[in-house]
Amino acid sequence: MAQNLAVNVTQESRRKHWYSSPRMLSLVEMLLSNSLLAATVILVIVYTIIARDRNFFSFGNLVNILMAATITGFATWAMAVAMLAGNIDWSTRGVSVIASILLGELFMQKGWGAIPTILGVCAASILVSLFTSFLIVNFKIPSLVATIAVNGSYVAIAMYLCNNYQINIRRPGLEEIFIKFRPLNIPFSVWLMLIFFGFAWVMLYHTKLGAHIYATGANANTARLNGVNVNRVIRITLMWSAVCVAMAGIIGTTRGGITLLYGSTGGYDALVYAFGPVMLGGVSLFGGRGRLENMLVAILFVNVLNNGLFLMHATTGIIQTANGLVFLLALMMSSTRDMIAQIKS
Repeated sequence: MAQNLAVNVTQESRRKHWYSSPRMLSLVEMLLSNSLLAATVILVIVYTIIARDRNFFSFGNLVNILMAATITGFATWAMAVAMLAGNIDWSTRGVSVIASILLGELFMQKGWGAIPTILGVCAASILVSLFTSFLIVNFKIPSLVATIAVNGSYVAIAMYLCNNYQINIRRPGLEEIFIKFRPLNIPFSVWLMLIFFGFAWVMLYHTKLGAHIYATGANANTARLNGVNVNRVIRITLMWSAVCVAMAGIIGTTRGGITLLYGSTGGYDALVYAFGPVMLGGVSLFGGRGRLENMLVAILFVNVLNNGLFLMHATTGIIQTANGLVFLLALMMSSTRDMIAQIKS
């Protein structure tokens, strides 16, 4: 009886607060849903005016933005699906370094063709993710702790494989696929990123697996009681994450022409280029909530911001500060969404 009374009092107090009224919650949700698109449009307008002598709005520069967004996109799809299932994958740097070094070993040292090399790198990344999932599923280690722990080990393994030397990518093949092949004059790597997005979108919203991913992220115990194979879901999402990160490593290595000992998505960049767009796009840190398509706008926003700053010759410190503020904004928006969800429940 006392517990019911306490619940009623709490609910009544919530109704009295202006910020918990349905109209106010709807207004805040609308602002959160549309503010990022508006901010991106404003950025494009401002940069077009300020950097018009640097050809910001030229087709060539817009393609540059899309090319930069490719690696961001793959990192975002990797992080997003794992987070929707309630897991944070922090092994991105390790996996991308292994993918980059293995690409150099297979393509340059062993003489494999471009397609077999790509398939081999993705297969190796999947095996790596299975070990990570083994720690999470079988040893019950929290995903964030497990992936941080293995991240350094994966980097060490990659450095051992290449004897701590970078490998120059001098053979033709990979560059012809990812850079020189340009349907509609847009590099194939951009189209591939969008293909991965389309696959993830269909999987999440039009398959039973997608429903299970959301259910696992919302409440793993409840999902398990309802017949969801939670362990299988975790393994699949981590394998997806590893393949996406491997593709980011492959494309980054191909563009740079040299293997990446520091990864294409690691360190400071991982916070901004993976977590930032994921949370700006509405994915909860606690899983079970978020729409994949909203992250396309978030990816575009981050890359438009950086491209404009680069064209205006901003220093590295200014660019990192701007990215840090974006990450802080993403955290605040994610927290606001979570509070609205709690009030509504």
